[in-house]
Amino acid sequence: MTLGRCLFRALALAPLVATPSIATNWSARELYSGSHCAGTPNVLKMVATERCDAEMCTPHALGGYTLFVSATCNVTDRFKYTEELFTGFDYVMMEEYDGDGCENLAQTSVFPASGTCEKSSVVANTTDIVSLFTNGSAVVLLFDDGDCGGEPSHHFVLDSAMISSGDCIQGHYRFFTGTASGSTDSSSSTYSYGSIQWTSEGLSGGAIAGIVVGSVACVAFLAFATFKLVRQRYDNDLSKDTGIAALAASYAGYPTPESALSEITLGSEASQSREVQRSLGVEALKWPKAACGRTKSSSPPVSRVKKLC
Repeated sequence: MTLGRCLFRALALAPLVATPSIATNWSARELYSGSHCAGTPNVLKMVATERCDAEMCTPHALGGYTLFVSATCNVTDRFKYTEELFTGFDYVMMEEYDGDGCENLAQTSVFPASGTCEKSSVVANTTDIVSLFTNGSAVVLLFDDGDCGGEPSHHFVLDSAMISSGDCIQGHYRFFTGTASGSTDSSSSTYSYGSIQWTSEGLSGGAIAGIVVGSVACVAFLAFATFKLVRQRYDNDLSKDTGIAALAASYAGYPTPESALSEITLGSEASQSREVQRSLGVEALKWPKAACGRTKSSSPPVSRVKKLC
């Protein structure tokens, strides 16, 4: 074989040799809460790359807490690497795609299925809550804040069939799981976040019943409060009406309330005057009419005598 042919064959085979290494090489970045990258990572992220700079466990101070980052290069098998890193722990793997229909894999994220709030980035203030149930279903909640507060920016409720068949979720995601025991067979699953309880099929019957009972109780309370308020106003109005009626009755027979008031306040004085007049009349009657014309010393007052004579 001539030297020219050898060079030509080498150049022709070079792309075939180089292409697999580019396609299967992944760089992995692991984020830890444990000091010096101890324990299970909070999150593992892997991307396909041609260049990678390995990084030993490096601390990152983020105001009040410290996270540790480690970077590994030349990962050729994402699934095997994940199993080794999460040995003895349940986890959920999420593949993220750029194109619609789950085309063009961009990144793989792996979360420990702890069911608690985990820090997931040293660049962005993001967190997550991930749970894996014994029947193979899973819930993934991703938050754009540092304490898993408020509504999640992304939430996925996945049954075991979606995971095992590798369904394309929302056109951009696929999910896989792993367990400490290596098995996901069971019969039921539940997950609680806030006041909502999830199952692999959505809201549980208990949660629905609780929502219905709570709604009925709220409506009943509002109705009772409205009734009490209306009843109190009615009683107050009735008391006012009764007082007005009594006052109106006291004014009956008088042209104006002022005249009625004068009569009421002066009535006792008029009665006393009439009593005095009656007593004087009785005393005058004791004098005989023959007394008319008598002297002042032996006769009653002139005004009384004039009335009698």
